Amino acid sequence: MKRPRPPRTGRPAPLFPALAWLLAVGLATVGLPALLGSAAAEEMDPGSATVVVHPDSPIESLRLGDLRNIFTGKFQTDRDLFPERRAEASYRLRLLIAASAEKDHVTGRLGMTTRVFWRRWVARLLSGDASESPRRLDSARDVLELVARDPHAIGVVLRSEVHGPVKVVTVRDAPAAAPPAAPRKP
Repeated sequence: MKRPRPPRTGRPAPLFPALAWLLAVGLATVGLPALLGSAAAEEMDPGSATVVVHPDSPIESLRLGDLRNIFTGKFQTDRDLFPERRAEASYRLRLLIAASAEKDHVTGRLGMTTRVFWRRWVARLLSGDASESPRRLDSARDVLELVARDPHAIGVVLRSEVHGPVKVVTVRDAPAAAPPAAPRKP
């Protein structure tokens, strides 16, 4: 059965309510972080996971790929992170994750479930590819205290929990590499 059409009044329907509705549906579907980019969305969301390091650490910012490599165990020393420092003494990175930020960090940034994350670390430990896994601490305060004492530690806490003598690391998305152009036929 067809719906009856409303009578025409001669004026077009107001555009603003329709646009407001489309914008609201679009933001709910796509999400504001996707529209603004991850850095802007992270600044807006006080509950998002934040990476912190010791104030004397040379790490100022990390590409998202480097952060993934660190927390999946591919990068385990500073030499992996800074290839230009091959001649200097190397140190092992110590990874600390606050329980409150674990899910946001692992699913949001690393793109896997927490179960898969920890299973991969167990597999790395059992195969000998890693000597220690990230430490999950119940308290963000404990993570911040350990990071403040250890210059080789990298911690993850919620943005709203950051305080004290630690340095917040900016995580930036690296632009995707453009595919090589196909050669033109003469």
